[in-house]
Amino acid sequence: MLGAGLAALVLGRSLFIPWTHTCTTNACAYTWLETSYWAGAGMTVAGAAMATYARAYERTGSKGQLRVAPLAGPGLAGLVVGGRF
Repeated sequence: MLGAGLAALVLGRSLFIPWTHTCTTNACAYTWLETSYWAGAGMTVAGAAMATYARAYERTGSKGQLRVAPLAGPGLAGLVVGGRF
């Protein structure tokens, strides 16, 4: 997911100029720009969190029961952290 997020960020920016030739309004062009940015950034952050969690899990084995998950809903976004101690 980390690689896909970075690829989405790079492709979103590199295809912006060709995309503007097909758009007739600024709203069309900047919708592409904003959508590709937020999708790429979201995937990059989620991929980095999963990679960090996987690295920590690899070090500790199955002893730790810490879980991190994305949380999204109307008007809110963040991370949920839970586990057994």
